[in-house]
Parts: sequence; C-alpha cells; structure tokens
Amino acid sequence: MEKVANQLNFEGRTEAAAINQTAATEAARLRMVSTVVTGFFRDMDRRLEEMKPKY
Repeated sequence: MEKVANQLNFEGRTEAAAINQTAATEAARLRMVSTVVTGFFRDMDRRLEEMKPKY
C-alpha cells in the first residue's frame, strides 16, 4: 500500500512539474512578445514625434 501511495505521489509531482514547465515556457514567450511589441510601438511613437512640425 505504501508503494502505491508513493507511486501516486510521484506521478502527481511529475505531472505538476510538467504543468509548471509549460506555464513557465508560455510566460517567457509572452514576456518576449510583450517586449517586442512594446519596443515597436515605442519606436513608432518616437518617429511620429519627430515628424510633427515644431513651432
């Protein structure tokens, strides 16, 4: 019975680790996309500011 309990515990921990790894990978991907998009729009904003006539 203890062996079965240990096996279930191991399987649960393994599945939890896989879920955490997937979540961490997705979070890193989303941070990367956010950085790229933020940089793009920051650059566009700067260029638009440069195009405005200065009085």
